[in-house]
Parts: sequence; structure tokens; C-alpha cells
Amino acid sequence: MNTKSTFSPKVLELVAREVAQYFSGTEIVQILMHFGMVRNDIQYPNTKWWTINEAFKYIKATHEDPETSISKLIMDFLHPLNHNLDEEKSSALADKVEKYLKYDNFYVEYTGDDYSIFSKEERDELYSIDGELIEQDSKNKKSDDI
Repeated sequence: MNTKSTFSPKVLELVAREVAQYFSGTEIVQILMHFGMVRNDIQYPNTKWWTINEAFKYIKATHEDPETSISKLIMDFLHPLNHNLDEEKSSALADKVEKYLKYDNFYVEYTGDDYSIFSKEERDELYSIDGELIEQDSKNKKSDDI
């Protein structure tokens, strides 16, 4: 069984609908082009959420590592610079997006300047404490007690 996290179509649709509420159509096209999509591959004019959702589908179909690419695109939409440095607006969107991503075992983390998206596996690895470190710490405490 493959335990690697992947984005489901429903979660991506809900993320697209949420993100679309924060941007104009022109801003969405600019972010997609800055991400690296060619203008002819961007489905706009169309509804904003559909444009974003179609971009997710395009990435899934054409990128070698679509989960990483989709994560990067979502991070671009969350970046405070794309909200004219309105960190509250950026944070509010990040919180809403994470509520959807959790259903696919992805999490949003604020890194101080921008947002990163981690799969459950990456997050567990990031926050796990190596058993050897615990053992070494335990030995150090015993030697301090002596």
C-alpha cells in the first residue's frame, strides 16, 4: 500500500474555491505565470476558482512530481507578498486552506516570512525526536547525577 500523501481532486477543488475569493482574475493569472505556467495553458477568462482548479489538474497531468509542484503553487497563493504584505489576510487564507489540506494529510506551517506545506510524513519527520538523541540525553543526565 502506498502511504505517501497525495492531493485528492475534491480537496484541490475546495482549495481553489477558497483561494479564488482572495484574488482578482488578473492576479490569479499573474501568480500562475510567475509560478511557471505558460499563458496558453491557463484557463482564463473563466471563473476564478475554475482557473485555479484547472491549473492544479494541469500540474497533476504534466509535472514529474505533481504533489511538490501543487504545494509550491499553493504556497505562492499564501505568500504575504501576494496579499500586498497584509499578513492577517495571508494568515486567514492559510488557516482556511489548511482545514482542507488536512483531509489529505498535508499541513501548512508559517516559517516567519512565508508558508510551507508539509505532508504528514514530512511533518512527522520534522517534529520527531531521534531515538539516539533521547538515549544520549538520558546518558548525559545520568552522568550529571553522579
